[in-house]
Amino acid sequence: MPKLENPVESPCFGCGPKHARGLRLSFERSGQQVVCFHTPREDEVGWPGHMHPGLHFMVLRETSYWGALELGGKVHGAGTRSVLRIFASPPVSVPFRTRSRIKKRTRRGLHITAVSESLDGKKRYGVLQTIYLPAKRSFVERAGLQLPDYLLNDMDP
Repeated sequence: MPKLENPVESPCFGCGPKHARGLRLSFERSGQQVVCFHTPREDEVGWPGHMHPGLHFMVLRETSYWGALELGGKVHGAGTRSVLRIFASPPVSVPFRTRSRIKKRTRRGLHITAVSESLDGKKRYGVLQTIYLPAKRSFVERAGLQLPDYLLNDMDP
């Protein structure tokens, strides 16, 4: 699976490759889905022996966003709602995967579903469904975000 490009200067806590305290998640494309593999560290604990639920959500959310970016072909912002269902927290020190895919395309945006599960797919940890709307260049500029040109090129004004 080809690894997706994420600039090393990305300040993101979830996926910034050099963030000092971040998760440093990376993503790969596999057909019509984006996949992330993560092994929770000892300092990512919530309940003893299990990943903190907020960090688990972050892995789902980041994989969902990267699905919208890669599979949708442009930068999107979270739209009107997200629905999260957590069944269990992944165990610390045990790798798991999160997969995202486009569930539905509408003229307004993308409905993305992200699922976290054991590597063998037998244990499901959580599901996140999010609606993403295409980001506009004017929004990015007003927010003061410094995005690389390759992200800005296809953005509507």
